[in-house]
Amino acid sequence: QEPEVGAATLIGNQGWVDMCKSDVLGVLFQTPSQSIKATAAGLRPLTLERFQNHLDRRIQRKEIHNHASIRFVWDNLHVCDALVALAGHVKTDPSATKSSMSLLRSLQASTHQTVAEDGNSALMGAYLYHDPVALDAFIRSGSACNEAGDATMGARDKKHAQIAASQTLEAMKSTFYSKYPKRSGGHGNNKLRNAYFDELVQYVAMGFNKENGVENIAKEEDGIFVWSVRTLKMLERTKMNGYSTESKKLVLVAYLFELYYDLLIAPSFNVSESAGLERFIGVFTKEN
Repeated sequence: QEPEVGAATLIGNQGWVDMCKSDVLGVLFQTPSQSIKATAAGLRPLTLERFQNHLDRRIQRKEIHNHASIRFVWDNLHVCDALVALAGHVKTDPSATKSSMSLLRSLQASTHQTVAEDGNSALMGAYLYHDPVALDAFIRSGSACNEAGDATMGARDKKHAQIAASQTLEAMKSTFYSKYPKRSGGHGNNKLRNAYFDELVQYVAMGFNKENGVENIAKEEDGIFVWSVRTLKMLERTKMNGYSTESKKLVLVAYLFELYYDLLIAPSFNVSESAGLERFIGVFTKEN
């Protein structure tokens, strides 16, 4: 079902653009233009197809496809199409991109900010890892969010580095850590390794910060995102360690960003096998 307001219309709404600039951090939003609207509109059929493929590949239990958190993603794919087009993160003519290719622009052409710069390490939201050595490509997305506000992108990078520096079962079973071990402490199997974790660069996908304000992200009417009755009832039922409704919304938005950027990465380079939305639907991999 098509949204009442499409991505191009959102970009043409200065009030909506201003809300994004206020609450969505770690990105450099461009001035809305007809070409940006065209880019966002062109993403629509591609991200719809890629999300369905994602569900079919990574969540083989079809009944999970009807979960309200997955419906939230469907409801907001067009919002993400608008956000990434405004951020300059995607190729300007997505219609020319095959399903096997990345929809993300090269770093030379994009406006991606690193997590290390301008205080971005304190942001929650979603991030990307880029391999500049073996592939010169983005290789995975991830998310970071909790109620306390200390599950940040920088904290997640440290956790990833810790696991990559080990030879535990968790590290060896993971495509990410087996292909990108730490130079010191990680496994020494060169046949598995693409490059060292130390050589990866972490970039902001989309971020936010409670101290900055998240009112427009959490707003249920006339905000940045679509918050359906079904989604709100699901959040009410989800306990999540006593999190407030606002915090549960932020966790869901962080998952949305992570999953959406996962769709943009070239499948052959993507080392993630996660279904996403784990705190809402449980942990599923393509083997389940």
